Amino acid sequence: MGEIKISFQICRLLHFRKILIWLCICVFLFSFGCTPEKKKVNPVALQPPPTVVVARVIRKTVPIYEEYVAGVDPTTGADIVEIRARVEAFLLTQNFKEGQPVVKGQLLFTLDSSSYQADLRSAKASRDKARADLEYAKSKVTVEMAEANLIAAKAQLSNAEVNSARLKPLVKEKAVPQRDYDNAVTEVLVAKASVAEKKAKYNNAVLNQRISIKKALAAIESAEAAINRANINISYCVIRSPMDGMAGERLVAPGNLVGRGEPTLLTQVTSLDPVRVNFNVSESDYLKLMEKFIKSGKKLMALPNLKLILGDGSTYPQRGRILAIEPVLDPKTATINVVGEFRNPDRLLRPGMFGRIRLVMDQEINAILIPQKAIMVLQSAKNVYVVSSKNKVELRSLQLGENVGKMVIINKGVKPGEKVIVEGQQKVRPDMEVKPVYRPVTTEPGGK
Repeated sequence: MGEIKISFQICRLLHFRKILIWLCICVFLFSFGCTPEKKKVNPVALQPPPTVVVARVIRKTVPIYEEYVAGVDPTTGADIVEIRARVEAFLLTQNFKEGQPVVKGQLLFTLDSSSYQADLRSAKASRDKARADLEYAKSKVTVEMAEANLIAAKAQLSNAEVNSARLKPLVKEKAVPQRDYDNAVTEVLVAKASVAEKKAKYNNAVLNQRISIKKALAAIESAEAAINRANINISYCVIRSPMDGMAGERLVAPGNLVGRGEPTLLTQVTSLDPVRVNFNVSESDYLKLMEKFIKSGKKLMALPNLKLILGDGSTYPQRGRILAIEPVLDPKTATINVVGEFRNPDRLLRPGMFGRIRLVMDQEINAILIPQKAIMVLQSAKNVYVVSSKNKVELRSLQLGENVGKMVIINKGVKPGEKVIVEGQQKVRPDMEVKPVYRPVTTEPGGK
């Protein structure tokens, strides 16, 4: 009896354990069955909309730019003046720093001028002597003495003639001896000869005076020329900058003899303000440019202003102008060379530098514009993300026009006032809700 009760209890315990196992299985299956229902909830939907930067599609009349490779002319891009020693002398001092700016009239070198100072003193002495000779020549002392002698001779002649005339009738009457009359006639002849001699000496004195005056004047002029030459040579011993610019390398050190045989090159001064820039335009662009020029009736200098984009992408702050257009088209490249000129007050531009010239060639009236960085290229198609009024993302295909700086003209695909995503395109997909943040854009050409 006791064994039967133990067996019954064991059976009940086993049955309870089976029921407990089945309950655990049911609970597990119920939990497993409910899990897929919870996984159907998208966690992304619970996150806030991503923030994107948008810009408005604008409508505006914009200029159409063309860009050309340009270079600052290494030969004629700037005025280069060679500084040479024009006289033979020893180089005494250097009065500038190499590679530094110099101004017009600034002292660069000094030469030993002692020999030319001596030449100047000698020339001044010669001039003083010539002036004294001129004064003596103009004094007429010799002429006046010759003239006095002539007058005396004429007086003696007159007296002899009177005496001869007085004795002539007396001789006929034999009141006086014939010898006295003959002596009187002889005295007349001697007096005439003396007058002729004195007249010749007087004329010679007058001629000598004229020649002496001319010689003295010539000597004075020669001395003045020697003085000027000495002053010029002395001035060449002080070498100054002929213009504003940059001083080059010193080529001769102080202490050396320069200027012997030919002018010795000492350094160079380069004027970098303004500078010339060369660029080539195509034949079609040249014709467009000249068509505008002819229609406007403006001068060449009034053609569109030039912008220069430097090698690092920055825009040069000074505007340039067209200085000249070459008369001949290059048949090999079908281009024509245009010379531009830019102010360069800070000496930033140097001969040999390269960049890009940006020139206004046309304008687009009421163009639809969006930033270039808003455009996405998907399998060669141009697309853009547009944010709707409900902040939903739409994908649009575009037909592009000309680039205008950082903007691009859109021929088809968007309308003015719509919002396009310019930053954050990688975070969004079509029909996704986003949080737009506006950023203003500019139609001006880009650059750092």
